[in-house]
Amino acid sequence: MMIAFNLTLLVQIMNFLIVYYVLRRVVFDPVIDALVKQKIDERRLNEEIALKQVDVNSFQAEKASQLVQFQQDVKVQLASDTIKIVLDPQYTSRAVLRPVTSAELLAFKKKLEESLHAGS
Repeated sequence: MMIAFNLTLLVQIMNFLIVYYVLRRVVFDPVIDALVKQKIDERRLNEEIALKQVDVNSFQAEKASQLVQFQQDVKVQLASDTIKIVLDPQYTSRAVLRPVTSAELLAFKKKLEESLHAGS
């Protein structure tokens, strides 16, 4: 008695392997590659954000210390005399500090009041 070999099972196995290979190459690989690339980009951006945050924190600390120093300098200068910032005619980009006279202060107040009334 001879057993007949059924090729249906072999054809189904071959069909499964072909479909699996095609789906893997056409659908799964591009999707997985895109997800992996997205994760890599996300990690890189998070690392850049962390580095920028460190830079911002150090910059804030530096500016805060400069502000405190400036406030202390201004308090010392204001305690000794009233200070006015005047532009040096020779070097217009450089500011020169000198005491304010009472006549200059009154003239400034008058001009300020006039400009406020004129703007109304």
